[in-house]
Amino acid sequence: MSNPLSISTCLNEAYRRYVDFHYGKSLETAWTGLGTFTDYKRAFESGYMTYATAPNPRYVTWWRLTPKGAKIIQEWIDRDKTVIRY
Repeated sequence: MSNPLSISTCLNEAYRRYVDFHYGKSLETAWTGLGTFTDYKRAFESGYMTYATAPNPRYVTWWRLTPKGAKIIQEWIDRDKTVIRY
């Protein structure tokens, strides 16, 4: 069993996916994460991300930002975040 990703790692991945692949979607509707529930557990339980597709606890699923997570990513975009730290 893998360990959950840190919230920072989840948000950095969401930022990267949004900047690279958003195709006109909003921060709250773009699918900005891909992984298992275990991977995104911390970000989910802290209210930063939620399921973008039907949850399946044993398999990889798509994730999206909640309003709380989208606010952070929007602040990064506004500051033109170019260095991603893990």
